[in-house]
Amino acid sequence: MRIAVCDDDRAIREELFLMMQKHMPEVDIMEYQSGEELINAKGNFDIYFLDIEMGKVSGIDIARHIRVQEEGGK
Repeated sequence: MRIAVCDDDRAIREELFLMMQKHMPEVDIMEYQSGEELINAKGNFDIYFLDIEMGKVSGIDIARHIRVQEEGGK
């Protein structure tokens, strides 16, 4: 299983990472500090943890982008 954590607050990213790693050590967790970074990574994830309020690209924008990709969009 692959999980993406996208939050501009480093402490929150680390807290989520450590919590998931403790309970699911076999999971592959990737951390991103911005929406742009996550979108540019073009990763395929099973679960996304998205901060709603970030810089130019919000968690809502990322969710829309993911939905378009999964529906076979551009």
